[in-house]
Amino acid sequence: MEIRTRATKTVIKRHFGEGLKLDRNMFWGIIDSVNAGGPYSDQETQRCRLTAALEKHTMEEILDWQLILEEYMQAACRQDLLAAATARGIPCLGDGFSQFRAWLIAGGEEVYRNILREPDCLAGLPGGGDTFQFKGLPLAAYHAYEVQLFRNCPEELRDLYSDLRGRTLDAGILEDIRSELPRRRDIADGWGERDLPTLFPRICAGGRTLPGRELVRRIKLNELFQSRDQVHAFVDQAGRRTSCLLHGTPENIAGFLAGHALADRVTLTDTSYELILSASGSVIDQCPDKALLDEVTRALLPIQRGETAPAPIFSPAMAEMALWLQSEQGQGQGRMVQMM
Repeated sequence: MEIRTRATKTVIKRHFGEGLKLDRNMFWGIIDSVNAGGPYSDQETQRCRLTAALEKHTMEEILDWQLILEEYMQAACRQDLLAAATARGIPCLGDGFSQFRAWLIAGGEEVYRNILREPDCLAGLPGGGDTFQFKGLPLAAYHAYEVQLFRNCPEELRDLYSDLRGRTLDAGILEDIRSELPRRRDIADGWGERDLPTLFPRICAGGRTLPGRELVRRIKLNELFQSRDQVHAFVDQAGRRTSCLLHGTPENIAGFLAGHALADRVTLTDTSYELILSASGSVIDQCPDKALLDEVTRALLPIQRGETAPAPIFSPAMAEMALWLQSEQGQGQGRMVQMM
């Protein structure tokens, strides 16, 4: 339970300070200062050093550090990185892909940018498997914030995550972060195990054993299940309804509509079954988000004109996702969701 009183707000304001904003350079500077004291024998030691470094900052700065971390984590949530990690043999099931992205960030700005710019560079890094994962990175700010709360607001029933609710980075800081990210188009999410040697020749060179079709499928189901942009699609055709899942990018939606141009009705919803888009064939007749409608239309028109082919889309049936979840639960890794 979160307790917020006038006295609490005064304490928060006093200890946060006025006008203190942790920016991109400070974020990487904290990581670099910790890495300069390494190498470390284990990641827990590195995480503890990072927590100690964050404890020296104000509560507001720790909150902003966590928000910047989440921004970089989301920026690295790309299909090309997932495919490259899969080809490299990095475990990507469960929270594996998230832990890989945390490892990229923990390595510092240069490592992060280089891999985002060219995922095939993973071939030149030593080690394998879970060497490329960092499980404890997201906890560094949490523990540092606990220390600051105990020092400054010992009677408050709050934590990092409760104080992050509704908080966003300043527009200028966010723009600075995004402007420095490599600008490179992601690959379509319909990639498979046969595409890996073409996509990542360096990683796949030298007789490396590549993942099989079944493992790649499980990895992609896992990533889609955890994705923020997961969309539920319902296709009505000839009196029969089928349902599947897909990433809700404008390009994916356009490709999906183009692939179901003969359907009587295509309905897309979010995970709460709120309407995203409805179409009769490839003619969109409902889309509450006008910005999304414009983006989907721009991606759809060249396909309809025959100027470009739709990219391959990963759109597993909901029944397949449910079976995969049951399988993962049986191994102690899954989470159940209600499927329509």
